[in-house]
Amino acid sequence: TFTVGEGAQVAVREIRFSGNTAVSSQTLKSKLSLKESGFLQAGAFQESKLEDDKKSIVDYYRSRGYVDASVEDVIRGYEKDAKTAKTWLVLTIALKEGKQWLFGGIGFEGNSIFPTEKLSSYFSEKPGSILNFRKLSLEKAKLDDLYYESGYIFNEISLQESRDEEKQSISYKVKIVEQDRAHIESIAFKGNKKTKD
Repeated sequence: TFTVGEGAQVAVREIRFSGNTAVSSQTLKSKLSLKESGFLQAGAFQESKLEDDKKSIVDYYRSRGYVDASVEDVIRGYEKDAKTAKTWLVLTIALKEGKQWLFGGIGFEGNSIFPTEKLSSYFSEKPGSILNFRKLSLEKAKLDDLYYESGYIFNEISLQESRDEEKQSISYKVKIVEQDRAHIESIAFKGNKKTKD
């Protein structure tokens, strides 16, 4: 038996931003899954969507060179509507943008299984361009897969940054600690009574 106390429905009336100078509020709103109440939009509030949206905002900034961008706070203001029994929510998302950084290049250390030329081919950003950290992270994940799919599952692969404040650029080094390749020793089955191993 479930006893439910529903309470009033909470709907998003308005989403505001503070601390944003490099990106317009309208652009940031387009990155959100939460929507303001309006024509054909109920504006229903979901906490899980808000958490996902905070990550989406940070990812968007990091793809444009603002690697230190963060959501500092989410301020909630409530207004009760006596006619509709709704509770209206005004969200103010406080941001810290930080500086915009350039890509200073990438190097490798500790690799002997695969040549540096092959590893370099996984990264497409050019030195001097605006740093797209989100893209860099995805490309680094593909480099990880190169090792793991070749059986080197015990390797340690880390990304280390070096900042040049004067040039306002960030260089990266992929540090690789290579281990022996893993081999399958045996495959065992349990619980199969009708089918042979």
